[in-house]
Amino acid sequence: MSNEGKIIAEILRSYRDLVNFATEPITNKSSTGQASYNSMAMDLETQSLIKAVENLLSLTRRIRELWIVGPLRKPGDGGQTDETIDSEVQQVMGILNNLRANKRQQLVSEGGGYGQYVAGELIQPPSTAGPTNGPATTSTTPANGATPQTGGPA
Repeated sequence: MSNEGKIIAEILRSYRDLVNFATEPITNKSSTGQASYNSMAMDLETQSLIKAVENLLSLTRRIRELWIVGPLRKPGDGGQTDETIDSEVQQVMGILNNLRANKRQQLVSEGGGYGQYVAGELIQPPSTAGPTNGPATTSTTPANGATPQTGGPA
C-alpha cells in the first residue's frame, strides 16, 4: 500500500499549496504580476489535486476489481482449483436435477398417481417467417416416441 500512501501525500501536498496560494496576503506592495503568478499557481495546484484524486480513484477501482474478480492466473496455475470448482458444480447440478425430478413426480402423482414424467428431446419451435392462412400444425411428440403424461388416464 505504499502507492496509496504516495497518492494521499500528493493530495495533501497539493491541497496545502493550493490553500497557501489562495490565502497569501495582498499588500500595497503586491504587483499585478504577483497576482497573476498566484492565479496560475492555483490553477496548476488544482490540476495536480484533481490528477492525484483520479489516481486514488483508479487505485481503489483496481483494489475492488482484484477483491471481487481475483488476480489473473497464468495458464496452468490453479488447476486444482478448477477441478474443485468443476466437481462442486457437478454436485450442485446433481442435487438440482434430483429436486426437479422429485417435483415433477409430485406433480404427476397429484393428477391421480398415474404415469411417470418422461423428459423428451427439445423440439424446434415452428417457423414464423410469414403469415399463414390456416392454423399452425406442429407435432409435440418427442423423436423417441415417448409421450410425457401429466395427468390421469385420458
